[in-house]
Amino acid sequence: MEVKHGGKKWTKRQLKHALREQLVSDYLNPATRRHGVFVITNHGPRRWRDPETRQNLTFDKLMEWLAGVAASINANSTGPVQVVSFGLDVAGPAETSEPSAKNH
Repeated sequence: MEVKHGGKKWTKRQLKHALREQLVSDYLNPATRRHGVFVITNHGPRRWRDPETRQNLTFDKLMEWLAGVAASINANSTGPVQVVSFGLDVAGPAETSEPSAKNH
């Protein structure tokens, strides 16, 4: 399992590299390790820049993309592997900038 704190300024490219190289190529390299989980946490409002499209990605869109990357991986140098990617959104509910109305 590899966990990345989403508030630590990881880029989309760095997260993909961590998934493919750190988790799949390093941690799952022993033949006794065939299943891996890649987890990204979200702690507040954040956007990730897509270097290919130059668009900003929300946490949900980033996680959809990483899930697709993980699903496309089926082997490493020592044999078959299975990898999944999950996002934990611990940012809490979105706050509004308007003060709440109080009845007197």
